[in-house]
Amino acid sequence: MSQLLQQFNPTNYQPIWCWLTTQRNITTVSDKVSTWITVANQVAPNGYNGPSSFRMTTVGSRPFLTGDTYNGYPVINFNTGSTNWLTNDVVTLIAQPATFFIVAKIPVWPTSQSYLLGSRSSTETHIRMITSAGVKSISLRVGGSTVKTVTDTNYIKENKWAVYILSVTSATTTSFFTVNDNPNLSISSVSNSPSGFNLGSRFTGPSLNLTFDLAEMIVYSGAVSSNLQTHTYNYLREKYNITP
Repeated sequence: MSQLLQQFNPTNYQPIWCWLTTQRNITTVSDKVSTWITVANQVAPNGYNGPSSFRMTTVGSRPFLTGDTYNGYPVINFNTGSTNWLTNDVVTLIAQPATFFIVAKIPVWPTSQSYLLGSRSSTETHIRMITSAGVKSISLRVGGSTVKTVTDTNYIKENKWAVYILSVTSATTTSFFTVNDNPNLSISSVSNSPSGFNLGSRFTGPSLNLTFDLAEMIVYSGAVSSNLQTHTYNYLREKYNITP
């Protein structure tokens, strides 16, 4: 194991809103996830202002902690056929700005709009996957409108693990990119005030669910420096053996 994997801890760098990893703090009932406690809620020397956990009280909507692993790490499967999703336990405001790192795999790119990350309101931030007229895309929606769409095949990772990043750099500037080649696409005149988030569903859910596998999610409370962005990505890339 490298020194980076042994020593990296995102809570040591700046205030954090959430850190979910499949290696820790998951409560299951019959292999279905009922509660996923955030690591940051337990140890966050630089500050913590997020939910204590993501959870699902409806048994039929719980995602699966599968027997499969990726690079030796457990995987949570969100299956659209069962409308699986998780929501944070309290409505918790993410202070501007914020930066999301999500390690996920979408086995088959959806033909209709489906959400990897959805907020509790149509006026907030969503990461949406869709295929339209044969073109696969990832789009960032804010305020009920699509403000940036990525269709480049370098960033559309069907049936392949990838690190997806959403960076809200201020109340009026948002960037959306995947780190494989880090295009860092800027968006201006965008307002954003997240009040709570769902994994795998839009709004209060279940609605427009996405079928995907999830291994880890890190959310910093604040825009990250290029050094921390690279450091976090290198940690996730090495840990999960992610290649462009």
